[in-house]
Amino acid sequence: MGRRCANCGRFVADAEDRRREGRHWFCSQSCFLQRAASLRSAPRRRGPAWRIVKWTGGVVALLFLALVVAALAGLGDTNTGKDKGKWSASSRLGSRANPVRFRYAAAVGEGWRLRVLGVTRNATRRVRAVYSYNEAPEAGGQDYLVRVAATYVGGGSSTFSDLNGRLKAMGRHQAIYESFGSACGGKLPSPDLSHSYTKVFSGHTVSGNICFQIASNDARSLRLFVAGPLSLRTLTRGRQVWFALS
Repeated sequence: MGRRCANCGRFVADAEDRRREGRHWFCSQSCFLQRAASLRSAPRRRGPAWRIVKWTGGVVALLFLALVVAALAGLGDTNTGKDKGKWSASSRLGSRANPVRFRYAAAVGEGWRLRVLGVTRNATRRVRAVYSYNEAPEAGGQDYLVRVAATYVGGGSSTFSDLNGRLKAMGRHQAIYESFGSACGGKLPSPDLSHSYTKVFSGHTVSGNICFQIASNDARSLRLFVAGPLSLRTLTRGRQVWFALS
């Protein structure tokens, strides 16, 4: 039986340039090169082991992605039970759920850094003793005194009154309390920052008292927060910075 070319199929017995490579015969050098080129370009066939590895890798990747998504979703829900939904969902430092710790400073925008130094939860008698014209809170209310230190690190100078307009407080009943101006009366125990228009130059600090007149049932859950600076472009305030008061 005559041998045939492994590339073109013609008989190689009468081919002058025939050659043999392993078990195969070729009628010419060009047929041999064509055959070699086609073998190099043909896709490699992979066995069952490769398919197992590929599918396993895919499953592992999907599981990892699912875990990442679950972790991100769970990050925003840090509260359980009856208080769920009452506090901010975010767990970032300075959020309502994770306020800046007592006596620690944090940047609050417009070049200011703020720190809570101390509190007097029920300061009604103390505030009225300073100035007899300070009106006592209505029944169920009380004056809440907060001593703060504010450092201006922006350019040039500013006044504490610019920051004081953004200082607010809130307890578990969601009422927002203001400290600006005469929230607790015309004068506060010294040093009184609520009525301070003193110029503060960059790198300097002022400290003293501000006051919130609050509902007594908010006293233990009260937290101070600084509203974000007002944006003239969007007419909205930026992110709030919250501070623990104990």
